[in-house]
Parts: sequence; C-alpha cells; structure tokens
Amino acid sequence: MMQILFRIPVYTSFTPEGIPVYGFGMMLFIAFIVCTWLAGKRAVAKGIDAQIVHDLSVWIFVAGLLGARTLFLYEQKLTFTEFLMNFPRIWDGGIILYGSVLGGTLGFFAYWFMVLRPKRIEPLLVIDILAPSVALGIAIGRIGCLMNGCCFGQIVEPSQPAIAIHFPLSAPARYDLVRAGLQTATGFTFSENQKGQGAVVGKVEPDSPAKKLGISEGDIIIEAEGQMVKNPFDLGMILNNDWPRGKKTLQLKIQGKQELVLQPHGLGLHPAQLYETISMALLLFFLLSFEPFQTRVGQLTAILMMFYAMHRFLNELLRSDPRPVSLESNVSLFLFLAGALLLAYLQWKGTRVSNTSPVVV
Repeated sequence: MMQILFRIPVYTSFTPEGIPVYGFGMMLFIAFIVCTWLAGKRAVAKGIDAQIVHDLSVWIFVAGLLGARTLFLYEQKLTFTEFLMNFPRIWDGGIILYGSVLGGTLGFFAYWFMVLRPKRIEPLLVIDILAPSVALGIAIGRIGCLMNGCCFGQIVEPSQPAIAIHFPLSAPARYDLVRAGLQTATGFTFSENQKGQGAVVGKVEPDSPAKKLGISEGDIIIEAEGQMVKNPFDLGMILNNDWPRGKKTLQLKIQGKQELVLQPHGLGLHPAQLYETISMALLLFFLLSFEPFQTRVGQLTAILMMFYAMHRFLNELLRSDPRPVSLESNVSLFLFLAGALLLAYLQWKGTRVSNTSPVVV
C-alpha cells in the first residue's frame, strides 16, 4: 500500500517534508485521463466529435466527484461547518461510488440538455460510448482505494484459502479494526505502570510484528515517537491521533532495551478493492467483445447497469468498511432492475445500431 507515492521538493511551513502526491488522487487522475481518451476514440468511430465527449467527461467527472464526496460526508453526520471544512479533503479518500453515479447522472443530463439535445444526438448512444470507460475508470479507481487503505474487505481467517492484505498503521482499516475491538492498535495491549512512569505491555498478539520484534508482556514503554510516555494515556494519545499518511513505522523505547522500530499493521483482510478491479476489467472486456454483435442503441448501457449491480451486490458481502450497506444494496437492486427493464424496452422499441453516423432523435 502506497498512500504517498512521492513528494514534490517544495518546502513550506505546511509541507516541511515536501508536497505529498497521494496514490488515491493519482489513480483518480490517471482514470480520468485514460477513460476520457478511450471515450474520445470511440466517439470518433461512431461519427461524433471527440471534443463533445471530452467536455462531457469533465462534467461527469466533476459532478460525480461532488456527489460521491457529498454522500460520504452526509453519512458521517457532520455539522454544517465540519462538512464544509472536510469537503475539499478529497485526497484523504472518503467517497461513495453510488454518490458518484447520482452526481454523474445529473452532470450528464445537464450537459445533454445544453449541448446534446440541440445537436439532436441520442443520449443512449453517448452513454454506450462511455460505458467501457466507466468500467475502466472503476477498475483503476479501486487500485487507488487499495493504495489508500479504504473500502477494505472482511477479516481473512487463517484457515481460509484466500489472499490477505495487511494494511499499515496509517490506513483507515487499522482505525476501524481497533474501534471495533477486533485488534489492538499496535499488536499489544498496555496499562498503567504501578511502580513508576511509562506504560506496561500486556497481552501481545501472536504472529504480530510486535511479537516478532521481541516485545513481551511486562515490558515498560517509556518513549514513543520521540515523546516521553509518562502513563498509558500519553501512549494512547500518540497512537490514536491521526497518524501521518504514508508513515508505516513506530519508534518505541523500552526500559532496559534498545530503541525499537516497529511496523504495526492490521489483520489480514480480503482485498475487496482488487476483487472489484478484476471484475470491472472482465466487464470491460465483455462490453468491447459484445459491441460488434450489438443490435440496439443502449444495449451496452443496460449491460453495464446489470453486470455492475450484480458485482456490487456480491462484493458488498465481502466488505467490512463503514458505509451505508442497506442503501448500497438497495441501489444495486434498483440498478439491476432498471438495466433489465431498459434492455427489454430496447428489444421492443429500441433504435437499431448505425455504424456510420450518430443516431438523432
């Protein structure tokens, strides 16, 4: 996991180590560039000016990002002031995909009303052009989620034949696992030292980095991250404060021992982000493979809606990150039914595909 890819060597009081370039934001940027390029190429092949699709992509991307961020912060039940302060911090992650679907849809219809409708270009034809880009964008975006440590899956039991991802100290997964009482913050518990200052190590988790490094029950921690630990509260404050993104190590000084550099991480989790990336890559391949056999304008759109809804419903069963589960499951069901109804309608009264010119209405 790479929350910070690299730092731009511009040093200020706010960025003493340089300006960080976050993996999540970089993957969103790459997704936008690649998907817009693909949509433009497909538009030209359908007889539509690529610039129209490029402009539309900007509208959908911006509106989708606003919708995804708004729904996420709404679910956090923040005050209006907190909402405004946290809204721009998109680089921290914190978006809900179905919020982007709603926002992107509104952005599309706004652009259609102002640009596509006067040109008499059928909206379903344009969405068909965009459909593979949507699948590709989700596939790339979920790699960003993996790098950020959000949208994580459930705990992988040692007996399960599955790939497990261990997120580091700064990942959202670690905070949520600790909050749920499923693991400790650093691989061990600690309590008050009855004989003096410091925090006494209690139970050490088996097979944890702390155990492998030699931390054992009864050790007295007197310093953490260069700060003196007078009591368990001091250590808890250091660990529970927002851990710097990209930082993976924890420096501890134990009484009677040399300074230790620990790399705590979370329990093994299902890489739900990678599952979605693989699923969307397969959907992209299917859409492009089906297109030569397409008979009605809008069929790619209907297939995208149905297949993504099915994937999302199943993938939700493997995720454990905080999110509006019932909302997303209901939206998945609605999206599938809407796609199925659209596909049936197209077979009944849909416009036949034209390979030479854009369909007008």
